[in-house]
Amino acid sequence: MPLSLWLKSQQSTEGLPNLNSIYVSFFGAKENEIPMLPIEILKAPNLIEMNVMHCESLENFLVQNAKIGEEEMLGKLTMLSLSDVSTTQLFELKYSSSLNIFERLHRLFVSHCPHLTTLGVHSTSTVSFSCLKEVSIYNCPNLKNLFTSSAAKMLMNLEEISVFECKSLTEIVVKEGDATSEAIKFERLHTIYLQSLTSLVCFYSGSETLQLSSLKIVTISSCPNMEIFSQGIESLMGITLSIDLEPNDLPPPQDLNTRIKGISQRKVNISRMCLERYL
Repeated sequence: MPLSLWLKSQQSTEGLPNLNSIYVSFFGAKENEIPMLPIEILKAPNLIEMNVMHCESLENFLVQNAKIGEEEMLGKLTMLSLSDVSTTQLFELKYSSSLNIFERLHRLFVSHCPHLTTLGVHSTSTVSFSCLKEVSIYNCPNLKNLFTSSAAKMLMNLEEISVFECKSLTEIVVKEGDATSEAIKFERLHTIYLQSLTSLVCFYSGSETLQLSSLKIVTISSCPNMEIFSQGIESLMGITLSIDLEPNDLPPPQDLNTRIKGISQRKVNISRMCLERYL
């Protein structure tokens, strides 16, 4: 039975006041079908967490509805989890009601999206992510980057970034346009997890200064091509840095870039020594 019909059969026309979390799967939907969430769910007054799986496009079910005001549509939603969504950019949506939803998010989790190349957060985007605190990405094989340098300047509340098993990812923040003197400030970012990113070269390759005044924990594992954190990073001391299960974390006197460069150079030297043994 379609979800909308089930809701009507349950006499839910007055809404779903007790609904605070929902899992929605469109697995098995026919190609000519456009799945849409019922109004009862879109207007659920206390829905804060939504998990969406096996969906061709977010626009299919977040379309603007004349019966729902922009502020009323998923007005309390703060956590969104997306799995197996067939899109190249998550936030290139044309419906203003959908954009308002993303602007209110605190936590975003994305996994198993094979066509995704970027989150779509850039300077020309009409979406503001000023509330976003946590981003976690897992197993998106064609993802190239997360944010542009211009968009990163709008993420003033971001606290944690986690990226795992994205084999095409080259950097977390990608340079957009000409370099400026304005620094990129992640003033609340305290934790970064980077794991199994075989193409990752750095966190940011541009020349703008990265200001990470709250950064405390950086974990880098199975990122064999990472040579530096960022060219323009401020000297960061006192950070707990773990690289590929190194027995000793970064001691406070050592700079973040210095440690990553040292580990990278040591890998090069070991590879050279191993090669020389077989010549």
